[in-house]
Amino acid sequence: MGLLGGLALRRLDTPEFKDSLTRRAGAALGTTVRVERLELGVLSGLRLEGAAIGNPAPLRGDLLTADAIVLKHRLWPLLAGRVVIDNLELRRPNLALVPDARGIFNYERLGGAARSKAAVPAALPLRVTLERFGIEDGTLTVSDATRTALLRLDRLAVNASVDAGPEGMRSDARLRGALSSSGFAGTLFAEARVERRGSAGLPTGQGHADVRDCRVERSALFSLLATTLQLPELARPELDECRVEFRLGGGRVVTPVVALKGKPVQVTGTGSLALATGALDYEMELALRAELLGRLSVKELRAAFKDRGDGYGVLAFKLGGTTAKPATDIPARLAKAAADEAAKGKLKGILGKVF
Repeated sequence: MGLLGGLALRRLDTPEFKDSLTRRAGAALGTTVRVERLELGVLSGLRLEGAAIGNPAPLRGDLLTADAIVLKHRLWPLLAGRVVIDNLELRRPNLALVPDARGIFNYERLGGAARSKAAVPAALPLRVTLERFGIEDGTLTVSDATRTALLRLDRLAVNASVDAGPEGMRSDARLRGALSSSGFAGTLFAEARVERRGSAGLPTGQGHADVRDCRVERSALFSLLATTLQLPELARPELDECRVEFRLGGGRVVTPVVALKGKPVQVTGTGSLALATGALDYEMELALRAELLGRLSVKELRAAFKDRGDGYGVLAFKLGGTTAKPATDIPARLAKAAADEAAKGKLKGILGKVF
């Protein structure tokens, strides 16, 4: 209580205090912290304007910038060894998540310099409860190690909670935003849970995401399908459902469910993405409606699609390569199907002559 009393009597709006606080915050996070204006009230909370958190080395640039960061807390739970934050809000933030060459994200490196000095990472001495973490009118970008954008969200709104202590951390979040620059556009709605066991464990998580009013825009996968099958309408098909279920762990995003469905075309499957390299490893299915399937220029190629019994022909394929340059084995499967169909035709002709 003596420390709190001393802070209450001390002027907290001086440039010296702001510089001291940002230096200490930077040292704790293992990176640079910049603030244009600071307001701190011991009983009311903290407000930072023009705030920025740099990327931990060796990454360059900023992890986070925000017009304002507002924190409201409680003092009395400190007496019981708890830190309780009623509300932490980021206003107009720009959050850029990017991994290094080993697949470790910039946010995972925060505090790394301090942790590396100890042989055994120290557990969080207090329980910290963040009852509400909110983002207002934010921007979020997620890139791979080559800085290729995997996901971009504008007009981002987030409502989350966090509970952390000696045994680890758990966070639940709901978000929505305008999705773009990832091959699809629309309004994203997602829920996720992220956990970390102990102070040294890497984060794991799971969740699901749906895109409403889903539109295909500059999708490397659909462009590849359109070129391979010589069906231009596959480059930007109309979709009624865009849904993904995901798990995060070990530097990979595993997606047990991928469902991109419209009336003319459906792409479904399961697989994983390596965050360090952007490498794709997916088992997929392409389903085309009969009328679209009939437009394949070479009739022998249609034999590669198996009738599903509901008006669609289905082709299983593997999706590999990277997020920047995806690759499929569809050409090889089509070539084999055409060769098999041609062989059947020759055999039929020979049998017809014999019998």
